[in-house]
Amino acid sequence: MMYESQSRKLKSNPNAKIFIDKNIFHQTKEVIETRAEARAIALEYGDIESFTPSDEYIGLVIQYPDSHGSVYDPSDKIKEAKDKGILVTVIADILSLTLLTPPGEMGAEYSYR
Repeated sequence: MMYESQSRKLKSNPNAKIFIDKNIFHQTKEVIETRAEARAIALEYGDIESFTPSDEYIGLVIQYPDSHGSVYDPSDKIKEAKDKGILVTVIADILSLTLLTPPGEMGAEYSYR
C-alpha cells in the first residue's frame, strides 16, 4: 500500500526506498522482503533512532515494541518523516497498545498488528 500511495514520488525518484527498523520481527521481515522483491522495491534496514528523513525515502516501517521487547517512542520520527512526505507504517502488538500510545495518535498512516 505504501508503494502504491507514493507512485507520484517514485516517478520523480525511481531509486527511492523504504527504511525499515532493524529490530522488526523475523517473520515480518520475510513478508516485507518477499513483497518488495516482487515489485523491485529497495529496502534499507537500520536503527530507527538514527533514521534521518530525506527525499530518498518513500516509507518508514517501525516495530513497536521491537523484537527485543524494547519500547521506543517513535512520535518524533513519525513527525519528521511526515514533514518530508514519507509514509509511516507501525507494526504494533495489539496487547501492548493497552499500555502504549496507539500509532494513529502519533500520526502513522498505517498500523499492522
